[in-house]
Amino acid sequence: MKYLSIFLYLELLICCLGKSQAQTIIAVEYFFDLADPGYGQATPLPIVPGDSIWELDSISLAGLSAGFHQLHVRVKDSTGLWSFTQNK
Repeated sequence: MKYLSIFLYLELLICCLGKSQAQTIIAVEYFFDLADPGYGQATPLPIVPGDSIWELDSISLAGLSAGFHQLHVRVKDSTGLWSFTQNK
């Protein structure tokens, strides 16, 4: 259930960004809680540029304590611009 909600959230993010811009998404990265390492420095998710689906089992939950956490996700487009960081 946790992976399904993350999947739906990320699909919505990709879908909305894809319709508002003509650029192709070339990178996706994520981090948890408030530990933002900076643009281009977070944990990357493997994607095929232009695709909107990737394997969500690559999001590692190792090292997280029990309880609530915030997942932060952002994408980079083919012009080199990063999106705003979305959290859930």
